[in-house]
Amino acid sequence: MSKTDISVLSIVLIEPSKTQQKIIAKQLTEIGVQNLDIVSSGQEALSLMERYPPDLVISSLYLPDMTAAELLMNVRENNIPEDLNFLLVSSETSFEVLDPIKQAGVVDIIHKPFEPADLKQAVITTLDYIESEELIFDNYDVTDLKLLLVDDSTMAQKHVSRLLNGMGFQHIDVANNGQEAADILDNNDYDLILTDLNMPIMDGQQLVEHIRNERSNSFTPIIMITSEIDEARLQQIKQTGVTAIFDKPFEPAALKSFLADAIE
Repeated sequence: MSKTDISVLSIVLIEPSKTQQKIIAKQLTEIGVQNLDIVSSGQEALSLMERYPPDLVISSLYLPDMTAAELLMNVRENNIPEDLNFLLVSSETSFEVLDPIKQAGVVDIIHKPFEPADLKQAVITTLDYIESEELIFDNYDVTDLKLLLVDDSTMAQKHVSRLLNGMGFQHIDVANNGQEAADILDNNDYDLILTDLNMPIMDGQQLVEHIRNERSNSFTPIIMITSEIDEARLQQIKQTGVTAIFDKPFEPAALKSFLADAIE
């Protein structure tokens, strides 16, 4: 577990239901949270966060004045710190509904009904984002390694880049789709490539096929980070030569552990 104590985290809970407010607040208190503000709407939350940016926002999906996805986009686009961590609590399972907020960079999604242990693990994941430690290799200096990050979402780019910076990576180039990445690869070599799946012009699967087949590059690790839930498509992607697939949202500790093994 992170060195930081859960008790020092400042958390804003956004929940329209008074009953749910009490339930979640009680569970947060039981796991050690001491600094908790509770609001009922997105606008209340934005006003509060502009004055006192918290470490973590825990929000219901549907708010009286906006959805959690709209709230998060508001946070990312305004003067509220970009490194704000966002946790969604919802019973929603639809890919179409959840995908926008996954792309915006949530720390985790807790599906209702949930156990206190689920909430505690999500809060611990937040600590991993806040205190991401630099990777240490026997044969490499992480600050010398070059990464290419491919994603059509600006918010996702910032979200993943922040995490990678915390791990010690300093040389991160960004492409907005697979075609841009392919053009960049014409003149640059990378130690690691991280790509989204669903992108315009050339998607992540086509990019992996381009790198493995047309460029005959079988050695550069390629990690796909995606919100895709279609198992048949994911199986197709695995056949293209992708090194690993991570779900959005992902646990920083899991990605960090995989990167350490892949690069060594």
